[in-house]
Amino acid sequence: MVEKFYRGTEIIYTCFLINIFVLIGTLLGGVIFGISPSIQSGHALTKKYMMGKKVHFIKEYIELYRKNFLIANKNVLPIIIFCVIPLILLHFKHVSLTYSAPIVIMILNILFSMSEYYELSSKNLYLNVFRFITANIFGNILGICWFYICWYLSMLIPGLIPFLSIGLWIYGNMAIYTKLYTDNENAKVGE
Repeated sequence: MVEKFYRGTEIIYTCFLINIFVLIGTLLGGVIFGISPSIQSGHALTKKYMMGKKVHFIKEYIELYRKNFLIANKNVLPIIIFCVIPLILLHFKHVSLTYSAPIVIMILNILFSMSEYYELSSKNLYLNVFRFITANIFGNILGICWFYICWYLSMLIPGLIPFLSIGLWIYGNMAIYTKLYTDNENAKVGE
């Protein structure tokens, strides 16, 4: 019982650290250019933590942020410019985002996690994202639900965003998609 409590608090602490570094990295990049590399670096740290490796958060985050700055912006900035910003603008005009927002969230979930699991060029990354959407519908719905749970908790509990919600979303996102990618690789081997 004590061991489970310790493990739970360790995960929450890890999510807290990832959350803080993602927010700082986003601000350092001037929001638009900082959000992609900071979230991508958060996914990389989470993957390493989930694999049971020792994570030196400050040093590794800075290295990952520098490494991911151009690549992550190249991969994700088009989605932000052509999908996310128009969705935000439509939201302010009181247009329902019931169908379009989950699709964009799903694409971003897969882009960030797939970039950490596979080493692909930007072109191959986009092709594999769209293949993965159709091949793993249930898992992608689970990823969307996880995002909305984190979003809902962030809106329900004031002050949660600066401390936990982004890190928790990244942790859950990596857990869901790592399981899906592992199952996908095992299915390929079994063929």
